[in-house]
Amino acid sequence: MPKFRLNSSDPTEPQGHIEAPTLVGALAKVLGRFSPESSGTVNIDVSVDGLTDVWDDDTDHRVRLEPEDISVFEVGTDPTAELWDAPTPGSGARSAMEMSAIDESKAIDAIKAIECSGSALEACNLALDALMTHIPAESGSILLAEMTRLRFVCVRGPKADVLLGQTIGLGDGIAGAVLSSGNPIQLRQARQHRSHHTEVDQTLDHFTRTLLAMPIAVDGQHRGVLELLNPFGSEAFAEAHQTFAHAVTLALGERLAGQIS
Repeated sequence: MPKFRLNSSDPTEPQGHIEAPTLVGALAKVLGRFSPESSGTVNIDVSVDGLTDVWDDDTDHRVRLEPEDISVFEVGTDPTAELWDAPTPGSGARSAMEMSAIDESKAIDAIKAIECSGSALEACNLALDALMTHIPAESGSILLAEMTRLRFVCVRGPKADVLLGQTIGLGDGIAGAVLSSGNPIQLRQARQHRSHHTEVDQTLDHFTRTLLAMPIAVDGQHRGVLELLNPFGSEAFAEAHQTFAHAVTLALGERLAGQIS
């Protein structure tokens, strides 16, 4: 099993190695070191050579992961990966920096609609529609826990019809890591490493990927995950959009209380 060297800015935290099958597996173990009570997002930057920096918005805590054998580096089997590079007409045409006052007013109305929705599925659809309306993202999805699986109950974006209804294990992919740790994350992956580059265009910027994932708390437990991919006009989701996404997950979690087991 691949090993990842771990270095922490906290001198009291053990250094050394983490064994995991993929980088996502290593990240799942590292995310548990960041407090889920923090209001800040855990940021993850992955360079083209697999060097990974993880830090919390609210603290100075920083962790660095480096795969021992670069030839085995991969982000992991996250089912949304196939959506990350999908072309979308108009990509980059809208700014991903701030929400206007009009947008904020409409966003508040959208949250109220979630709270008044008639069913759990309607609430999820209203939540994802609100996010895709007010946050310029290429794709989005909501996953809910069902026994030992996470199901994609709502998906928007390229190939959404393929992903809708699919399930993954509770601990699989970025979604599983977020669910288990309770920490929202923003992953900026320069590019999944490939030991053998067969196409020149694999080095181009259009392979850059960004993913924002937030846990959905229902009845005091993390029972779902929100994922947004590829902000238009920016390399990262802005603070205003993260704040709105967090508000949506809170409203959705309250609406789902007593609705899912």
